[in-house]
Amino acid sequence: MAVSQVSSPVTFLTTDIGKRTDIGYNGYVNETLTAGLEARTIFQLSSVGNSGKQWNFIYSVQNLASAPITNARVSIFGFDVDGVTIANNLVALQSATSTGVFGSASRNGNVPQIGPTLDVCFRAGGGGSNCASGGGGGNSVAESFVGGTFRLTFATSVQKVMLDNFFVRYQSVNSNVLNGASGVGVNAFWAPAVPEPAVWAQLITGFGLLGLSLRRHRAAAMAIR
Repeated sequence: MAVSQVSSPVTFLTTDIGKRTDIGYNGYVNETLTAGLEARTIFQLSSVGNSGKQWNFIYSVQNLASAPITNARVSIFGFDVDGVTIANNLVALQSATSTGVFGSASRNGNVPQIGPTLDVCFRAGGGGSNCASGGGGGNSVAESFVGGTFRLTFATSVQKVMLDNFFVRYQSVNSNVLNGASGVGVNAFWAPAVPEPAVWAQLITGFGLLGLSLRRHRAAAMAIR
């Protein structure tokens, strides 16, 4: 069974500072969909510099592996990327850099089990200049979000950036039938958006005001009776 990848481009405009996308990944080992092997990434546009040539993002990666998976590492994440000029011309990525846990960037790396190369991937640890091996680093089971930043640079100014064909690399996958296996995950679903703290505060305040209003209406109704 070939790995099936969802094609759902995410677009960021120069005015989208603070916008983020929340992506969920399934898991395949030897091209077989593997229960319990899942992950999540969040990419947030933090700034656009150098007249639209440099696009800076904050990333977070979470390992969501669960039973029957007993252990696994998310060691790489990556995607295809295109810049679009004001004249709607496509511009290829010129370079990429990253910081944090996934602090090694590779261009045009081959992805195991998926087949084609991806424009960019970010690795945790060593592994050479490819999208297959992330060394011994990454995000293990039961860890909270780990993250850092990455920068996408284009040779000319672009007004928007499109990300597509998202994937993650799993390594050290263990279960009752797997022992140190490797696999890949593709964006098979979109993870639910998590409200920002300020939004939660607004929701709580709104619920409180609604409750107060209902109590007043009930009191008024009883007084009329």
